Amino acid sequence: METAAFPSPSSGRGVLVEWANNQDHWVRGLVGEALSSRRPLTEEALEHFYKLLLREKELAPGEAPFVEKLEDTASGVLTEEPLVLRKVEDVESVNALAPKQEIEFNPALTVLFGENGAGKTGYVRVLKTAASVRNAEPILPNVLKARAGPPSAAISYRLGADQNTIAWRGEQGVRPLTRIDVFDARSLLLHVDEDLTYIYTPGDVALFRIVHDAMESVRQYLESDRDKRRPRGNPFLPRFSREAPLFSKIEALGPSTNLAELRALAVLSAAEEEQLPALRDTVEALRGRGTADRLQLARDELALYRRVKEVLDAVDRFPAAEYTEAISRRDEALRRHRQVGEESLRGADVPRVLEQPWRELVEAAERYIRETEHEHYPREGDVCVYCRQPLAVAARGLLEKYRAYSNNNHQKNAAAAERAARQLAQEVMDLDVVHLEQDLTRRRDQLAPGDVPMVLTAALAFVKDAADRKAHLSALAPPPGDDPLPASAAALRKLLEDQLRQAEDLEKTLSGELAERESKLQQELPKLRMLEARLTLREMMLQIRQHVEDAQWADRATQVLKRFQGTLKSLTESSKVASEQLLNQDFEARFREECERLKAPAVTLEFPGRRGEPARRKSLAPRHRLSAILSEGEQKVIALADFLAESTLRRSASPVVLDDPVTSLDYKRLSHVVSRIVELSDERQVIVFTHNIWFTMDMLARFEKNKDRCSYYDVSEDGDTRGLVTRASSPRLDSWGDKKGRINGLIQRVKQETDKGVRDALIEKAYEDLRGACEIVVEQDLLQRVVQSYAPNIMVAKLRDIKVAELPGAIGKLTDVYDRCCRFIGSHKQPLETLNVRPTLEKLEEDWNTIQEVHQACAS
Repeated sequence: METAAFPSPSSGRGVLVEWANNQDHWVRGLVGEALSSRRPLTEEALEHFYKLLLREKELAPGEAPFVEKLEDTASGVLTEEPLVLRKVEDVESVNALAPKQEIEFNPALTVLFGENGAGKTGYVRVLKTAASVRNAEPILPNVLKARAGPPSAAISYRLGADQNTIAWRGEQGVRPLTRIDVFDARSLLLHVDEDLTYIYTPGDVALFRIVHDAMESVRQYLESDRDKRRPRGNPFLPRFSREAPLFSKIEALGPSTNLAELRALAVLSAAEEEQLPALRDTVEALRGRGTADRLQLARDELALYRRVKEVLDAVDRFPAAEYTEAISRRDEALRRHRQVGEESLRGADVPRVLEQPWRELVEAAERYIRETEHEHYPREGDVCVYCRQPLAVAARGLLEKYRAYSNNNHQKNAAAAERAARQLAQEVMDLDVVHLEQDLTRRRDQLAPGDVPMVLTAALAFVKDAADRKAHLSALAPPPGDDPLPASAAALRKLLEDQLRQAEDLEKTLSGELAERESKLQQELPKLRMLEARLTLREMMLQIRQHVEDAQWADRATQVLKRFQGTLKSLTESSKVASEQLLNQDFEARFREECERLKAPAVTLEFPGRRGEPARRKSLAPRHRLSAILSEGEQKVIALADFLAESTLRRSASPVVLDDPVTSLDYKRLSHVVSRIVELSDERQVIVFTHNIWFTMDMLARFEKNKDRCSYYDVSEDGDTRGLVTRASSPRLDSWGDKKGRINGLIQRVKQETDKGVRDALIEKAYEDLRGACEIVVEQDLLQRVVQSYAPNIMVAKLRDIKVAELPGAIGKLTDVYDRCCRFIGSHKQPLETLNVRPTLEKLEEDWNTIQEVHQACAS
């Protein structure tokens, strides 16, 4: 499909022929068919030329078409028989129109008058939709009714000498009603501001639209087939492991895929197929968890005994002699400090002097004095540090003795000795012997009494003694004379060294085994993945080949589709040349004549053309729409002139429908419109809907002498009913039942299953659903949906419905079963020692009965 310049034509047909002869053969054949039939191409013809396109572009097998160049021969004309609307009746589900109404149209003029909201527009919408006019809007049923069917009506017409009735069901564009022209308020801006293509075009110009529509249909065929064949995503990826060497090739399947390479990979030799089962067994064995689990247990035990050794080493490093000596120094300093105090305060009339309450008072006072008073307090003239009263000589002397007692060197020596003792004991004090004892006890309890090793028993005894030692050190007491710690430490040392050596050797051995297995697995696994991927590729090769071929076809089709734009653009340019001679000049003359009759303002006409069709545009000043310049009345008559000029282009008669055509017009222009309608009714059937009484009476007055050429209807309302027509002479989440059925079903399947692994899996699955049943009982039965899963708000109004009386009995049962459910579902983390504890059917049934009892108690 190529674009080309074309000479000045002698006719519209000549322009089209010249254009077609510069296009692909299938386009030339399509144009030839349009020139021959002069009517829109049938579906059969469109499919024929689509097949020619596919062959010419190598998108389908077969010989490429060859079509001789076209010749410009004499052209005919498109003829249509006169169309007259006879009747509209039995209108249903259209706004709030009343049923069983009937409008019988006059072949010349029919006037339907009614106030705003009476229902006139509903009848107009029926005609607009059936005619599929530019400004047709969706039809709504009576919104006040709970149920309403699709819109419907019976529309009778006469085409030439034949009469017919259409059972209309809301369809748009029902032939021959598509020849009806409708003007209403929604048409105003279309005819004033928009670039409009012509509803009707004469013979040769209509050929361009026929060709454009046909090519557009062929393009849509190709686009539709392209979209159908273009692969959506990659359905093969889930069948291939991402680690397989083939994955990148499968992931990149598309137009550029090398199918020959994939076919070669899909061929497996007999030896490769025989190798596959053994390779699978090897990989499965190497993936086993036994060695890894044993290694983890060995590492856990090694870590436990290393902690014991840390305590043992810390206890051995404890400088007992230095600690004892520091405690002795402290005690001696305290003894001498007390002695000095007794000597200095002997005879003082102070209750319980030197006893603990007194010492605490004096020490607190000393700290307070150091913060608030001078270094030599108390001196003559100082006041009491507490009551702030003057100090007598005796009081000052007593305070001096108190301060001397508090600052005695023996006390300082005692404090220094105590600090030294604490520092010597710090390493032992920092030991976490409590948790170590708990971990050793837990390890002992996991074993049978006869399997508990001596080292574990010795470690427990030692750690308990170490805990006692830590308690002595915390109190800064000297070690007891019958201290058992040295003996338990000595008993443990040799056993612990042997145990650590064995655990380290086991850890090293198992680590080596695991590393060796992993290394072997990394050697064998890629082989297995490659063989399995190739086997899967062989199984899916037909689908993969189709996938790639579809992608390649869609890619080539996309390239062909891209060229349509240039071809259709060149057709539009050709159409402009033809339409300028055969249509635009005719329309312009008619438009000027209509403007003169309606006394409309003069505007500029332009003919831009688009999509292979002629079009027109109106303006007064560049870059300004008419609606921004003209008054509403001027816009109305310009729009009417444009509408009437376009309608009269059609050589054969067809109905013209006008809905309130004189809104915003003054009475002078209103008279011009009436005159034009009367003239038009001599040539075509005219149907006018209006609420303007003067306009109505003016039209009716023009037919006083020819009343048989004008029919009048009153359109009224009655309450909520509109469109009453009267002929006259003048003027609307999870549920308990779901969970119950699923759990019962799983229990039955467990009872029927013989394989233990499958039974265990089914029981675990049942516990997952049982967990959900617990939540339903809490949410729906106990809390009565006050709070719900995924609900954004709390139903405070339902608080009074909570089953308060059932809560105490239900909580224990629910939480017990719920905790057990959590233990048996896959997402719950469990300690290593409980991994082998699996649920039983008996316990499952017992737990299920418990939850059902709670549900029934709450539901009653």
